[in-house]
Amino acid sequence: MSTRWRVILIVSLALNLFLAGALAVRLAWRWSEDRSAHRFATNRGSGLDALAPDRRQAFLDVVGRASRENNALYREMRAARAEAGRRFTATPYDPLAVAAQLDEANALELRLRRQIEQPIIGYAATISAEERQVLRPVIERGLRRTLRLERQERERREAEAPADATPPRP
Repeated sequence: MSTRWRVILIVSLALNLFLAGALAVRLAWRWSEDRSAHRFATNRGSGLDALAPDRRQAFLDVVGRASRENNALYREMRAARAEAGRRFTATPYDPLAVAAQLDEANALELRLRRQIEQPIIGYAATISAEERQVLRPVIERGLRRTLRLERQERERREAEAPADATPPRP
């Protein structure tokens, strides 16, 4: 075999290995996205196995899409929590700065939850009452936390409001 053909063969082999690696990375990345949507649903004890496979996949697609669309907000929330942790251990300790940073993190978490739950609510309009019953734990647990965060935010605003101000309506 001539040197020219050996070089062509080696370059072709390297290119094929590169393409195979890129495909493997893409498939692994896609699989991890699907698993994150699946973890979202199953971590809530939703019992999604009771849904028909196509409905379950449609639900997981909705959750996965909402999660991907809100990745930046999630990172912002995590950064706010990390900053709160940094301020918590800072010297000198400033409790007001820590409280303000945690309030910001909680507000971001509340916004994130709303933006993920809205597509779920929209999806629920397309399924039967029996299928919504299966999804009920997802909404109940998520909404309980959402309502608790809203109550905490309202209480914080009320505590910061001047004493003579009219309290905001819930």
